[in-house]
Amino acid sequence: MFKTFIKGIVFGSGFFLAILFFGYLSYSYFEKQPITERTYTPADLKTWNEMDDVQQIKSASAIAVIQYKDGQNGLKEAYIEAIYTKKDVIIQYSVGDRYPRGDHQSQAGYGVPSGAVAFFIGSPADNVSLSYLYNGKASGLGNIPLKAVIELFKENA
Repeated sequence: MFKTFIKGIVFGSGFFLAILFFGYLSYSYFEKQPITERTYTPADLKTWNEMDDVQQIKSASAIAVIQYKDGQNGLKEAYIEAIYTKKDVIIQYSVGDRYPRGDHQSQAGYGVPSGAVAFFIGSPADNVSLSYLYNGKASGLGNIPLKAVIELFKENA
């Protein structure tokens, strides 16, 4: 009877160690995965929304210039044409990547944007707003020319 008890203890210890080992491996694997959670708080977003256009450009951690390509059923698919970041900011996108959050569905009676500018905050950077470009000017930013948006961002990078 004592022998059976010892065998049970040995088996249980082995089982426990196996669970511990695989748990550690799983934790190590998932710990190294890219962060997909937002790195800003609702207060940061509220502050962002209270800023004027120039302040938003200056405080963004990254901006992406979006170009459109024709998709199906009148959808304009967004692709990243250029990315500008502040020092040490991590952004999950690269030039040429598809950017579905920037897609545009054309509607009758409305102009078709030539592109867009996406604004990011935090690091890893997360998108907080997007402004469509019409004739090279950001409509959501008081019609500031795209070149001026980029220059203003670079001055504060």
